[in-house]
Amino acid sequence: LAKLAFHSEDSFEVIAAAGGIPAMLVAMRRHSSNFKLQQDGCLLLGKFAQIKDCRKAIDALRACEILVTVLHRHLEHARLQCLSCRALSKLVECKQLDVDGCEVASLIPCVVNTMEHHRVNGNVQMEACRLLLELASPQSPGMTENGDHYATNVATNCLPAVVSAMEQNSSHADLQEIFCGLLAKLAFHAEGVSEAIAAARGIPTILA
Repeated sequence: LAKLAFHSEDSFEVIAAAGGIPAMLVAMRRHSSNFKLQQDGCLLLGKFAQIKDCRKAIDALRACEILVTVLHRHLEHARLQCLSCRALSKLVECKQLDVDGCEVASLIPCVVNTMEHHRVNGNVQMEACRLLLELASPQSPGMTENGDHYATNVATNCLPAVVSAMEQNSSHADLQEIFCGLLAKLAFHAEGVSEAIAAARGIPTILA
């Protein structure tokens, strides 16, 4: 499917119309230990989520569960961690994944674990932080009513990993920009987040 999908512009729509997306999700769930299958599946999911005509065929909750499993089972594979975080980001960005619920509770520790395990891998840090930034965006589903709760949850669980990644990747300008954007987004969402950033050594890290 991956070979066919990237062969022409309309291939993604053709695959979706033929039932390819649910079939792919079934394969990913059934063969969760197969690295190549998961890699192609994550790549395709991220692309399908960006195409309006394909989104309705995505069972977002099932996709989220599968992608979280990928993060757990393939922690050593940096590229697969990148692709899974990217696919999750696209699902949130396109309002396919409702972050106001149990999905957030399962996502946050997975993202933290990924960031801590690949501290000096700029690509992994970039995709993981983009996912956190997308989840923290006010336009994300669920954020209007639950934004303060989410910001506090991230501040409690993710800030040490974010600040540590900033320190480990200080020469990566694009990555520093995303990190600072995430900290700014969180700081303005809820009371106590600014203090949590300071407690996690965020201020001297930003100034550095």
